[in-house]
Amino acid sequence: METVKVQRPITSSMSAADTPWLIYAKGRKHSEQCPAKAIPQSIKEAMGADPKAYFEADWSSSAGWSLGKRVKDELW
Repeated sequence: METVKVQRPITSSMSAADTPWLIYAKGRKHSEQCPAKAIPQSIKEAMGADPKAYFEADWSSSAGWSLGKRVKDELW
């Protein structure tokens, strides 16, 4: 299990459902862009209005990041 940063888009000309969110581990290891509709509701709720948050996660080369619980913010 690793800690990843999840960032919601700040601005975009795309629709909110299609605008990609960023998910990545420290050093941008295994960086992934996911449309908003692919982000689980539980993650959105855990983030609230925060533009970014940190979560426990597991990486799969076939499925990408599997996000777990929110953890304390880090400085990277």
